[in-house]
Amino acid sequence: MDPKTELLGRLSEALTRGQGEFTEGDLALAFEEVFKMLIQAQFGELILEGKLNLRISDGTVLYTAAKHGEGSDEAVPLEVLIENVRSAEGE
Repeated sequence: MDPKTELLGRLSEALTRGQGEFTEGDLALAFEEVFKMLIQAQFGELILEGKLNLRISDGTVLYTAAKHGEGSDEAVPLEVLIENVRSAEGE
């Protein structure tokens, strides 16, 4: 089963338990929020595994890939990194 379809099913169940009825827009909003949290958790794991580097610039946390213990690529905010992942997944 497609992970996104599985996630939509779980979110539908959670919305049913939480508020009874819901709209397609409610489901889309829930998907967006939970998917973002899942991606953030994955990024957290990558940091702990030494696969992402952090940089602070003007009070913003920026992320960059770690290759051979050094930073590479342009450092970007988490939101941009999430959008890049979504684009790569064909959303």
